[in-house]
Amino acid sequence: MKDISKYILEKMSFERYNEVQERMYEASKKDDTLYLVAPTGSGKTVAFLRVMLEKTKVRKDNMQMLILVPTRELALQIEKVVAKLQLPFRSYCVYGGHSISSEERSLESVPSLLIATPGRLADHIRRGNIDLASLSYVTLDEYDKILQFGYKRDIDFIFRQISQLKGAILTSATQLPEMNYPCGIDPNGIVLDLSKKVESNTFKSHRIDVEGTDKLAALVKLLEQIGSESTMVFCNHRDAVERISDALYDVEVVHESIHGQKSQDERERAMIKFENGTSSIILGTDLLARGIDHVEVQHVVHYQMPRDLDVAVHRNGRTSRGDKEGNIYVVLKEDETISAALADIDWKCWNLDKEFPEIKPPYWDTLYIGAGKKNKINKIDIVGFLCQKGELEKTEVGMIQVKDYRAYVAVPRKKISSLIQKVKRLKIKGKSILINRAY
Repeated sequence: MKDISKYILEKMSFERYNEVQERMYEASKKDDTLYLVAPTGSGKTVAFLRVMLEKTKVRKDNMQMLILVPTRELALQIEKVVAKLQLPFRSYCVYGGHSISSEERSLESVPSLLIATPGRLADHIRRGNIDLASLSYVTLDEYDKILQFGYKRDIDFIFRQISQLKGAILTSATQLPEMNYPCGIDPNGIVLDLSKKVESNTFKSHRIDVEGTDKLAALVKLLEQIGSESTMVFCNHRDAVERISDALYDVEVVHESIHGQKSQDERERAMIKFENGTSSIILGTDLLARGIDHVEVQHVVHYQMPRDLDVAVHRNGRTSRGDKEGNIYVVLKEDETISAALADIDWKCWNLDKEFPEIKPPYWDTLYIGAGKKNKINKIDIVGFLCQKGELEKTEVGMIQVKDYRAYVAVPRKKISSLIQKVKRLKIKGKSILINRAY
């Protein structure tokens, strides 16, 4: 890979790099340790990948690059970007909630680039599955949150295993606080504070004042007015997510939900169904505010107030990403006020009195296929199978996501039941495979 920068542009279908990406690249020519503060949605992932790939002469079967992140959702999001680059060497992702035995088998072939959460990486190091002796470059994405989430002991242990570190990138969406950096990280590296220079949020802000205390009814009315446009609704606690979810089911509003007590598989399915159009509405705690790069989110609803500015920045950063315009809303009952974290925003009153039709179910639904990459099943196999055996047109096969041992396919909601009946007893590439609706 002679011209890394040009290669990344082509693979990402970019015409040019944005300000964050260019500024980081230029700074990397002056120092090997960079501290980047830039808003959510400003292209940090491509920025640090570009620098890492430019700085590293990759040798196969030698782990040289590491990306550490605070959550599995962020790890999976970065893995998607890396997969899109189609790099000519192996990369891999390890995180809690995933089968550790499956990871152990995959790590027998050493990746040149590893994406990891601190706890799972420390576990693999202790088991002897990962050796960081040859590591030369590391990125700590949302490093402030890694410490807040209680990973400092794991981080310190991980960095004690690194003996040849040549450079590091630390990123945050908000100003990096004063902290003790791990051994080997230069605290005097270049600081790029682009939080004020990048126009990442061009959203319109709306305030909904509820008469009385029935916020749920107001939320349903708002969702009816929004219609089929992509919407994230944020709460502070799991119980609130579950309560609102139950209420939306009662009025037959199709939606998904995410919180920390759901399993990794449940959270993965929820995000896939949101991304592929099976649901245009997703509810969540602030877990939903990080590691999600869904560029088509048009509406963010603060059903409950964000606890601090950092949370508000990440929630609002789910919409108006890139050059897209979005909307944010606060829902307030009579005894509630806008929190300090949102006080600087110019809120306009939103009228809920207008009548709108009930929310129609989305065109797409999601088909679950119980086989994936490790079973030698790919997207071409799936499209051919569904068109030939399931009698779908190619235009009726939507977004396909193939995981290690399963796959998810968007298909027309009105056809999914008959489709399952046609294919559920058939084989794909000679294999009997479970096929059903993804619940």
